[in-house]
Amino acid sequence: MKLTLESAVDLSKANAMSMKHHFDNEHDDFDLNPIITFYSKETDAPLFQVILPSDAMHEDNKRIAYMMATSVAGFIDADYLTMVNDVYMSKKDANGKSKEDLLNSEDYVRPSEDINSTEALMIIGMSKDRGLVVTQSYGRDDIGKMYYKDCITDEFNYTSVNDEELDRGWMTKIGANSLTGMGMDTLGITNDSNARIGLLVEAMQQMDNLDFMVAYTNHFGDYLYDKFYSDELDDKAKEILDMFKSEQGFYGEKENE
Repeated sequence: MKLTLESAVDLSKANAMSMKHHFDNEHDDFDLNPIITFYSKETDAPLFQVILPSDAMHEDNKRIAYMMATSVAGFIDADYLTMVNDVYMSKKDANGKSKEDLLNSEDYVRPSEDINSTEALMIIGMSKDRGLVVTQSYGRDDIGKMYYKDCITDEFNYTSVNDEELDRGWMTKIGANSLTGMGMDTLGITNDSNARIGLLVEAMQQMDNLDFMVAYTNHFGDYLYDKFYSDELDDKAKEILDMFKSEQGFYGEKENE
């Protein structure tokens, strides 16, 4: 069975709920680091995953970290990506104020600091023209064990990266940019398989150096080979594809002895 956007979101949601429930009940106040996963509609399982480091969760670093991680979507021509975040939600009475007015008001309290906030897992799923935002709230019983409560799903379509439907937040905009290959169009490498394979490896190495956790499934090597292999590839790109397909996997640049 080939994946749809909905089934990709369901996979990420189920995985996140399982991880959250297990680790949170073993460690007090356990928060999942953001998880970004990439999929192809030609496979029935995830292809590639990036878990952001704790440093990337600080407000000043978030957008750059997400841009770096989601860039993988363009390099591998992914059909879908999901982003999982552990979040706080608080309800505010707008009283006719805009979102910007509320955020900039003197009495604004961040959701993570608001005693009336609700904890939730937020799963954002993106394709090249659609999006799903699933918010799964959870609570804790009298002895501190977590349990899941309400789930809200917001679905939308978009026609370009400038579509107002993407104004739900910067994550949806970054997801759309990465899936539609805007950056590669700008660099003129959309149809350059050698460049895309090289950039994928460089991104993996840079993220590893910055303590991102980078992993790929056993489907990824075959997918990448079928997607990009041709006689026109240079020897280095062919070697990289072979390493992804091999049982040993890809380990990056070999160190000089």
